[in-house]
Amino acid sequence: MILGAHESTAGGFYRAFEHAAEDRALAIQVFTRSSRAWRAPPISDADVEAWDAARRASGIAHVLCHDSYLINLAAEPGDVREKSLEAFTDELVRCGRLGIPWLVAHPGVHATEERGLRLVAEALDACFSAAKGAGTGVLLENTAGQGASLGWRFPQLARLLELTRSEARLGLCLDTCHAYAAGHDWTSASGYAALWREVDATVGLARLKAFHLNDSLKPAGCRVDRHEQIGKGCIGAEAFGWLVRDERFAAIPGVVELPEPKKNVARLRKLQGRLEKSSKSG
Repeated sequence: MILGAHESTAGGFYRAFEHAAEDRALAIQVFTRSSRAWRAPPISDADVEAWDAARRASGIAHVLCHDSYLINLAAEPGDVREKSLEAFTDELVRCGRLGIPWLVAHPGVHATEERGLRLVAEALDACFSAAKGAGTGVLLENTAGQGASLGWRFPQLARLLELTRSEARLGLCLDTCHAYAAGHDWTSASGYAALWREVDATVGLARLKAFHLNDSLKPAGCRVDRHEQIGKGCIGAEAFGWLVRDERFAAIPGVVELPEPKKNVARLRKLQGRLEKSSKSG
């Protein structure tokens, strides 16, 4: 796995690559706009030039963007839906400006599963159509299942793929904390294997393009989204070791979304290196 972190763009988009160097991150995730505001200032040509120069200098090839937390693609017709579609379209356009290939998004919130998934599918199709020229795809992120959040079960994500006309532009970003909180206890060898059988049988492993690497403060099946430092939560270091050493995911970026990203990336890198040493000695 290619290890990295969510990095701040405060002071300029290009600053994310400076922070990545400090954290020894080989992959990054950013916001291109405030995660708590509907509108954002446009990205200028100077912004793009500075971003491109910093990206080339960094050598980082794997860059993700996360969408605003205000967006709800499952919202019923009305003000929130209109704002959500406008903001999500803008997210795609902004990613296109910066050459970011994937926008990570939570599916949305709706009390009725099938109705909500249909609304998300319609929203995705409409936004892809409206964001003309932006080649950015969307990685659907599995959720912990808090409240009426959609996407906490992998069959829900598979159903969403069936409903949309934009299937070719969709992939999966798997959040380790969310999967655990939703009931996939992958802290045993059998549980780890079961998680990947479930993903492959529903969404398909080929659609897995990124990881959010977060430990969980709460127990398996709690459906509460509370991130914890790597190895300090209920998932624990051993399971993360299996994940970051899994050869199936060797070319996939995994970013931590935690305070002290440098320490957490270092912990994961240490776990990743243990197998290399033991396998050589064995």
